[in-house]
Amino acid sequence: MHLQGRQRLLAAALMLVSAGMAAAYGPMGVRVNAVNPGATHTERLQSGMQATARMLHISEEEAMAQATPMVV
Repeated sequence: MHLQGRQRLLAAALMLVSAGMAAAYGPMGVRVNAVNPGATHTERLQSGMQATARMLHISEEEAMAQATPMVV
């Protein structure tokens, strides 16, 4: 599974766990919050984008744009 697919899978899992906990514990007055950040620009991310760009014959900027779609 590629990076973007894993990120979406993990984001969905976090959302479902948060919703489930809120449904279970909300009636008892417990608030449930979750933070689901996007990619953090690190050396590891940069090297991954370079490899993806080479493999797909695109620029690093295009690789990054494909890996981190805009959230609206």
